[in-house]
Amino acid sequence: MSKGEHAIKFKLDPVESRDAEGREADKKGTFVKLRIPTARIEGPQDPRYWGKPDGYERFFHLDEPPVGTAGRRQYATEVFPELVKQ
Repeated sequence: MSKGEHAIKFKLDPVESRDAEGREADKKGTFVKLRIPTARIEGPQDPRYWGKPDGYERFFHLDEPPVGTAGRRQYATEVFPELVKQ
């Protein structure tokens, strides 16, 4: 799959409506109510396919954050002021 926006499609297949006694229900009142409370879409698991979003370089001047607490703290003091301005 290429980088960028992609559409997700759902297909609904109608089923026969039946009342409590098993008879075919009146189709005049038939409706569909679809609710998807949550969805989880995962991208590639292999780091070779990971990419940085557009504009990443505007805020993060290093390709990877520093390793170690002291380096991360220093990097945060450089990066956070730029993020807060936005």
